[in-house]
Amino acid sequence: ATAAYSPALPAARAQARGSRVAMSCAVPMAAPVSPVDAAAGALADALRALGERLEGFALPSILYAIPNRRGPSNKARAGVSGFRARKLTKNGQRVLRNRRKKGRKALIPSPGRHPVHGK
Repeated sequence: ATAAYSPALPAARAQARGSRVAMSCAVPMAAPVSPVDAAAGALADALRALGERLEGFALPSILYAIPNRRGPSNKARAGVSGFRARKLTKNGQRVLRNRRKKGRKALIPSPGRHPVHGK
């Protein structure tokens, strides 16, 4: 967040530099507020009010640790990153072309070696 603009600030800086501009020369006026600052202030107020309303609210702990009941499926994996799935789309063909160009031994991941489990 930036400091609020004050019309006396430039005069104070000038006086600190030894300029002849006096503080009394500054015309007192209301600090301009940009639409962005006004919106940010309104958002901060709304979030503060929401935080006060939800102070005692807590999510059920069951939502934090839902176990994966179905393990990784080679069939589902082949549907996403298998050779035939790659050949179906232009971007998949681009993946195969780039892997060929790079000289990859395997164009697609083999179903026997899962990248996470290594089995």
